Amino acid sequence: NAQSVNTKAEQTAAVKVIDQQHRNQGWSMGGYHWVVFQYTGNKRYARAFALRPATFVPSAQYHYNSNTLAICVYGDGRTDTLHSDTIETIARVIELYKTPKILRAHSDVYATECPGPRFKVKIPFIARAAGIQHG
Repeated sequence: NAQSVNTKAEQTAAVKVIDQQHRNQGWSMGGYHWVVFQYTGNKRYARAFALRPATFVPSAQYHYNSNTLAICVYGDGRTDTLHSDTIETIARVIELYKTPKILRAHSDVYATECPGPRFKVKIPFIARAAGIQHG
């Protein structure tokens, strides 16, 4: 439940769980480059955690990992809405790198429900904020 992950300590613990889940699947480390948490409770800003060095190919999208930057938003994209500060935080993370040229959802390249319809509808806004193409 994303609503129960409010503090930096709770978010750090959640990132460690993601890392361990991916390691349990046989990966060398967490599959995403970044994990972004929206604000919850009395915290009014999104927070991003680096999980995998950008020099490592992610393990996030089967057959679509080369030359990509994998960013996971912690939450339920079926019921949660991306806040404007989360969109800006994701855009700033993307701007740290020269590689990303096109922003796609996981479901655009792989048969999955991720990121969920309420997150996916915001991808064009993220792309625009980061100054990259959506497609």
